[in-house]
Amino acid sequence: MSIRIRSRLDAVNAAQRIDFNLSESKCAMKGRWTQILTFAILTGPVTFAGLCYADDGHKEQVLAWRAEHEAKYTSETGWLAITNLDWLREGENRFGASPENAIVLPADSVPNVAGSISVADDRIEIVAADDVKLSVNGSLVKSAILQIDRKAAESNSTDEVMIADRLRFQLIRRSGKLAIRVRDRQSRSLLDFKGMNWFPVDEACRVEAVYRPYEPEKTLSIVNSRGDSVEAEVPGFVEFSWNGKSYRLDAQRESDTEMLIVFADLTNKTTTYQPGRFLNAVIPSDGKLILDFNLAYNPPCAFSRFTLCPMPPKQNRLPIAIEAGEKRY
Repeated sequence: MSIRIRSRLDAVNAAQRIDFNLSESKCAMKGRWTQILTFAILTGPVTFAGLCYADDGHKEQVLAWRAEHEAKYTSETGWLAITNLDWLREGENRFGASPENAIVLPADSVPNVAGSISVADDRIEIVAADDVKLSVNGSLVKSAILQIDRKAAESNSTDEVMIADRLRFQLIRRSGKLAIRVRDRQSRSLLDFKGMNWFPVDEACRVEAVYRPYEPEKTLSIVNSRGDSVEAEVPGFVEFSWNGKSYRLDAQRESDTEMLIVFADLTNKTTTYQPGRFLNAVIPSDGKLILDFNLAYNPPCAFSRFTLCPMPPKQNRLPIAIEAGEKRY
């Protein structure tokens, strides 16, 4: 058996697929899964042949995933570093410390006017003031044309923009509108972060499920954290049993191989993030998968008001309490 591991999600779901395939003859590999997961995260594409997964490694697997997840959220390019979400208009959009700018930046990082971003049809140009350091994709420049998919309603530019060796600009497109996200390595959310809160790992919250594709695939209107209506691709839904009763959750498309489940449950009233939580999974080729609610996590909007997160649709609001995964921050 050979499994291709390209990301942390692949690593987590590799164990899930193996668990299905070896349900009647599992190998004893106590303590090995943490090493395999860590190796996959650190080294990138790896192929493991003849790998067996043991249930007694599940806790270590989940704890390793949680540590990596928290490190991603709290990195300089993570969600807690975001300090701005500013919509761009046609024409010139100035940025700097002055409150009169379209994009207002920390006064201790840049002068009053540090530069501008000009939008003219499909041309988006960033220009720095003479005394401001600007780098795009690792190269020092005075100006640059930023690239983004203008046809897709939801897209992110791959250009890496750095201002004054401290602020990262990210050009994004949401609901057909252009915006700039600003990340600050000295943001208060990042500096004051106290750590994520989790339920203890519970094997009972790792349940077998069946994925059923919609034919044809659905496009649903989803409300985001700012109350805007956005279109979401929903390729199918998952069905699972909880305490003897069957439930189903619509799954949004993350990529050709991954899906995102945005759900709410009764713990939102007491211990978990009130709007709901996220859970990722691989779209299975045979319809079988494991939903591990120990890996349920808070959306970025739980930590930053400068994010746009999809809220759980009505059909994904479960009448049960799933005491697993991440708690309120």
